Amino acid sequence: MCVLGSAGSAVSRDGSRGDSRRILHVVNRLDDRQGGALVAAMEIANAHVARGHQVSLIGTSHPSDARTSLSSLDSRVVVHTVPRGRIMGRFNGSNELRRSLRQHFNAHDVVHVHSLWGLPSIMSAFFARRSRVRLIVSPHGSLDPYDLQKHRSAKRLLGPVLVRPVLQQADLVLCTSSRESRELETYGVRTRNSVLPLPVADPPSQARHDGSIRQRYGIPATAPLLLFLGRLDRKKGLPVTLEAFRILGNPQAYLLIAGEGTPGFESQIKRMVPESLRERVVFTGWLSGESKWSALRGADLLVLLSDNENFGISVVEAIKSGLPALLTDDVYIAGDLAEAGAARICSQDAAVAAAALESLLSHPAGLEGMAQAARECAATVFDNEAIYDSLDATLRA
Repeated sequence: MCVLGSAGSAVSRDGSRGDSRRILHVVNRLDDRQGGALVAAMEIANAHVARGHQVSLIGTSHPSDARTSLSSLDSRVVVHTVPRGRIMGRFNGSNELRRSLRQHFNAHDVVHVHSLWGLPSIMSAFFARRSRVRLIVSPHGSLDPYDLQKHRSAKRLLGPVLVRPVLQQADLVLCTSSRESRELETYGVRTRNSVLPLPVADPPSQARHDGSIRQRYGIPATAPLLLFLGRLDRKKGLPVTLEAFRILGNPQAYLLIAGEGTPGFESQIKRMVPESLRERVVFTGWLSGESKWSALRGADLLVLLSDNENFGISVVEAIKSGLPALLTDDVYIAGDLAEAGAARICSQDAAVAAAALESLLSHPAGLEGMAQAARECAATVFDNEAIYDSLDATLRA
């Protein structure tokens, strides 16, 4: 699957300090609606802190943001919150951001930019050209063919002008899957790519089939429980998931939809639930911390029938919880998980997905075998210590 880099770290596993670096992470905005890019940046920042590096994070914020949630960020990470400007704010920029980056840039050895479309990455590339600071870029799907279809005309016009210079300046482009690296749009720049899974927090060490999430939402202990976990977004395949659940026709099964999105899209999805299913399709809103892990421990199967996922943090959280998954092939890590026996792949067709759900739920022993495969996959491919080693190697390569 994803090739983990050579071992080596700033802090040995006994905790002794070694070759420490000063690292600045730059994100577009500190807003939960940004989804995976912000979560990924925080997980990488946590990984760097765990190995003894000095880590800072800069991101823009605005009163209109849904929620600025940094609760999962290690308290040792220094956060610089910068207001977005009235004019440049459309592109996640401001004069304050420019001044902040200029102030902090040369105080770091490495600057790690997350996502490409926005003024934070463009400003970072500008300051990198004027300094000896090493620039690492994580696209987080922003250069995937799927993502480039959004605002296609504008991106086709602006990509060579705005994104190309950032890629030209980057010492390394860090991708989360082999497929992302293969399909990356670089606007003619010959980039140096490295493939490395994101570090994803390990769950609390509690047994599978925790019943607290079922008690909280009135779900019977023996009912088959399907889980969707993540941002409610058009690309996540929720209409197909709901239709597959309807076709499944299992009167005992429940579907837990854990996440939130824009009010308009949330309302649209809720209206799609037939009256006959409304007692068994449960919308929880955003789950984090122990509530999230409880949902992962209490479910029988994660369902993500997405149009596109360059990685899939919720999928890895499920695998680490011993929860098997039903995925589309457009979840970029799906093929590797299926090969390991931890996931099943189906097309984004409601009837096909319903048949796959029926097959999986009617064979509890098979699901348990997939759960065991998930735990084994988590212990190898997604082992955080190995990923931390590889992240440290990228700082010196």
